[in-house]
Amino acid sequence: IEEVLASDDAVRSFTIEGNLVSLRYTGDARRVAELNEKLVRSGVNITGVCEERRTIEDVFLSVTQ
Repeated sequence: IEEVLASDDAVRSFTIEGNLVSLRYTGDARRVAELNEKLVRSGVNITGVCEERRTIEDVFLSVTQ
């Protein structure tokens, strides 16, 4: 997983906690689908992909805590 994510220039950062992978990604929907396909081809079993958008409040709280 790490190699695939590190090789994608749209992946800004990622964390892996057990079977959950979270990442900061700058690609569009097409690029997300391509990354998903790369992960599946490398043997990763994907059970879901979801997008989380941060609000300005989320950003402010993460900076001030």
